[in-house]
Amino acid sequence: MSSATRRTLSAAITATSLMFAYGVQAADSAAEARKKVEDSAGVVKMNEVLCKDITRFTGEDRLIALGVLHGYYLGKKGATQYVTATLARASDDFIEYCLDNPRAKALEAFAKFLK
Repeated sequence: MSSATRRTLSAAITATSLMFAYGVQAADSAAEARKKVEDSAGVVKMNEVLCKDITRFTGEDRLIALGVLHGYYLGKKGATQYVTATLARASDDFIEYCLDNPRAKALEAFAKFLK
């Protein structure tokens, strides 16, 4: 993963974690992949999102989804700091796992990579 991608991922994780913590919603996207995981009110039920949904996201949508997953697990652990390289590696491993296991629940699968 390039350093530019790592910086972008780090920024996305930080921004998404802050948005999540303060209840701010990101602007809706017309991306077809996102529509598949949102209900009619735009709510995403994280425990219902599958790996294949995450792998279908591209660009900013994927970074936001990964940022939310990272923020969820960092918050669950009570973490107030993180190492960008560790999170980037977990994201890469998660995406590889999802490509091989598209029907796995994303939230459960992601837990395997953030210990």
